[in-house]
Amino acid sequence: MTRASMEKKMEAKSEYWRERITEQERSGMSVQRFCEEQGLTEQSFIFWRKRLRKQQPMRFAVGGNRTGAAASVRRSRIWSWCWRRASDCESALA
Repeated sequence: MTRASMEKKMEAKSEYWRERITEQERSGMSVQRFCEEQGLTEQSFIFWRKRLRKQQPMRFAVGGNRTGAAASVRRSRIWSWCWRRASDCESALA
């Protein structure tokens, strides 16, 4: 397998797990219940969640003042990046 194909395969796996992690966060279910319902192992879920957290730099949405649904979407996106470091993100949510 070439390096390029290995990188492509790893990126596909990363994207798959990013989607699963996002689904779980939005579902409000515990990791255990979500994994049971999706046919995933809890160990794999936690492994990928930790791995992807380490890879992703902290990002913030940049824009003017928003109200209503736009503000809610913005807060949701910011929290998805900052869920572990909420105190660092308070100013971004203001």
